[in-house]
This record gives sequence, structure tokens and C-alpha cells, in this order.
Amino acid sequence: MIMFQTEPVIWLQSFRSDALTWIMQGISVLGQDTMFLVLALVVIFGVDHRKGFAVLLTLLWVALLTAAVKSFFALPRPSDADMRVLLLESGLPNTSPFFSQGATWFFGLPAPDVISYVRSMPKPDYGFLSGHCSSTLAFWGALAYLIRKRWLVWITVGVAIVVPVSRMYLGRHYAGDTLAGLLLGGIAILGVTLLFPRTRDNRGSIFPGLAGNTPASQAIEIISLVVLPGALLLASGNTNVFSGALLGLGLAYFLTLRLRAFDSNKSPGERIISTLLAIIVVVVLQIFLTGPLPKSIAYGLMIVFVFTVPAVCINIFKTIHYFRRRQ
Repeated sequence: MIMFQTEPVIWLQSFRSDALTWIMQGISVLGQDTMFLVLALVVIFGVDHRKGFAVLLTLLWVALLTAAVKSFFALPRPSDADMRVLLLESGLPNTSPFFSQGATWFFGLPAPDVISYVRSMPKPDYGFLSGHCSSTLAFWGALAYLIRKRWLVWITVGVAIVVPVSRMYLGRHYAGDTLAGLLLGGIAILGVTLLFPRTRDNRGSIFPGLAGNTPASQAIEIISLVVLPGALLLASGNTNVFSGALLGLGLAYFLTLRLRAFDSNKSPGERIISTLLAIIVVVVLQIFLTGPLPKSIAYGLMIVFVFTVPAVCINIFKTIHYFRRRQ
């Protein structure tokens, strides 16, 4: 299989049917960043807040790196290089002027005319690498490693197979795009195993692989969660949204997790309430913030409020419950 050839995509699409297209579209929806954000919040507030935080942190860094790689390589999608590729995800007609202009050898790239054509567009939509593949493998792989449930391992293996196939079937990616996405997701899982070893449970830091509350570990926390995302936010490019979200996550960490706002064992009722509050905050703020504010700032504020609102509400709930018991 040639990595950037359109024939494998066309071959997969030869099996198309309404039912198969609907299934593949559903798989792609489940691989979107918004869906992973909701799932991460369920883990954070409903299962284990520190492990969930680690998964969300991994997901945002992978999304940022994916966006950076897309901009750096600026390579077209299969539908750009071959008018025969169907746009099954959107159902729109393929208006590409090119016919079979994919790669001609294993590590070759699409034709130079196709690359220049896509880069000259007002709002280019680059294909390499697949964000669905990188985010999906990073999320489920990190979750399986940290939560240690066998069924999560099987989900990780399953998505590593079906998500690349779905993205190629829908005409969105070459085989090379999906393999590169899986590679980045695998590197992210390796990073999780180094920073979050399961043999340690250090409540003094979100990075149990580091040395507790030492100045060095605190400096790494500040640099990785605030300074570096803030610097990336100031840089121009399509990574600003994820840089803003990472900066918001860092601020939320020092406002809530670092102060152990969620460290106590919560009752099932508190877990359910805090999870619902977090999801409601995401939905409401996406409606009211993403319009008037730049997306980078809006998503950063949304992440901060997602953590602080449940923390404040839970503390109010505990205070009221405490005074009622005193009476």
C-alpha cells in the first residue's frame, strides 16, 4: 500500500452502502474532540479527578501537536488529489480538478500541483496527519493505562483499527495520514507511562512521576501547565485554540486540583452533581462565549469555569450539610 495513494481509499468506498456510511460517520463523530472533552469530564468528576485530568491534559497536547503538524506539512486530502474520491462524510460533491494525482511510490507525496492548489486556498483544509486517529488512540490508551480495566484495553485496540478505516472510507485521509496519527497517539501513551507511573500516587503533584513537592517538580508544573501554553497562545497559527484550552487547564489545576479541591472521597451524589454541573457549564459557555470572544480565550475560560464551578458548588454543599448536622 502506498502511503499517499488514492486507490486504497477508492477501494474502500467501492463497498459503500447507506448503512455502512452511517456507521462510519458515527465512528468519526465519536472521535471528535468535543466528545472526548465530555468523556474526560465524566472521568474527572465521576471516577478519579487526577487520572481524568491526566487524560484531558494528554488529549489537549495531542490536539495541539496535531494542529501544528498539519500546518507544518500542509498536505492535501485524498479528495483534493482525485475527483473519484467521494466525500461521504459531508455528502457534498467532489469539485477537485485533478484525476489520480496521488503518490506513485511508497513514501512519495501527492503531485506538486495538488499540494500547491490546496495551499493556495483561502482556508486550506490539510489532511496530514489524522487528528481523529491521534486523539482517539491517545485518549483511550491513556485511560486504559491509568484506570486499568481490561475492557478499556479492548476498546483501545478496537478504535486503533476502526477509526483509521472509517477516516479512509469517508474520503478524509490517506493511509499515511492515519498511520501518522496512530504513531502520535502511541507516543502520547508512552509519555503518560513516564509521567504518570501507576506504582506511585503522589497527592502533592499532578505528575506522580516527578519528585513530590520539590522546587523542581513545582517549576515543571508551572512551566508545562502555564508558561509554555501561554507562550504558544501568543504565537500565531491554528494551535491557538488548544493553547488557550491548555492554559485554562493549567490555571484550573492551580485553582482547584493543586489546592486539593477534589481530593476528598466524594459520595455518589456529589460525583453525579459535579459531573452534571461540568457538562452543563461546557454546553452553556460554548453557546455564550465562542461567539463574542476569540476561540482561544473562550475555550480557556470554559476550562477554568468547568473546574471552578463544581468545586465551589461542592464546597457550598458541604458547608450547608455541615451546619445542618450541627443543628
